[in-house]
Amino acid sequence: MAKLLYIESSPRKERSASIAVAQHFINAYRTAHPGDTVEVLDLWKTGLPHFDQFTIDAKYAVMSGQRFTPEQAAAWNAVTKVIEHFKSADKFVFSVPMWNFSIPYILKHYIDILAQPGLTFSYSPTEVTRGWSRESRRRWFTRGRSVWPGHRGGSVRQTKRLSAPYPGFHGHHGRETDFCRADPGRARCER
Repeated sequence: MAKLLYIESSPRKERSASIAVAQHFINAYRTAHPGDTVEVLDLWKTGLPHFDQFTIDAKYAVMSGQRFTPEQAAAWNAVTKVIEHFKSADKFVFSVPMWNFSIPYILKHYIDILAQPGLTFSYSPTEVTRGWSRESRRRWFTRGRSVWPGHRGGSVRQTKRLSAPYPGFHGHHGRETDFCRADPGRARCER
């Protein structure tokens, strides 16, 4: 049995094309994998920890081998809980709408929390940064279409570009990632 974590980043709910496509995929997934569990993580209803002074100082303490202050330890503990929850999943579905020609700030915040040295990527001044992964992982992104007349909306290429700076988040070390774009009436996916 595997655990699929569905990460929802659109606040539009029933009016969201990216949620509709993700739900269609999840329904088909449940039929094909009846023994697997699906957990929904609505980022708008999740209390993500702030990425404040203590959190960033804790991150740099990890990178430089320093000890935490009590405030840094508390901040890092909150970040670690989010990361451990993410790492407990075997597969992922992200519903990602276009948000001012980018991704929603709540998803960027979530990704910033996940991208931490020693927890989701290795860091060494003398070695190549390596992302955390399991070979069997598969991640899906779905993306909405623009409502602006004459504008085609966010592209799969744009989603890849926005997620590329995060080590190990997609396409590294033999993992497969499918990026899907939700258009009215159809979805298109590519690796």
